[in-house]
Amino acid sequence: MPLSGRASTWGDEVYVATPLCCRREPGARSVLEPWKSAYWTDGDAIAIGYGPTPMSHDEEIRLASPFNV
Repeated sequence: MPLSGRASTWGDEVYVATPLCCRREPGARSVLEPWKSAYWTDGDAIAIGYGPTPMSHDEEIRLASPFNV
């Protein structure tokens, strides 16, 4: 599915807003594995984490709120 948009960063996370709108799944998580992609439902964005964010504890990659994998 082709999408385009402007990439933004938040700490060591890159995210791109999308026109998609999905509900948070029951298995949504808050911590992302390095270089994995996720759908951040609160921001309708695709996120890729590669290091700590402002919400992280130590070296984990924690998004601002739970996301779908």
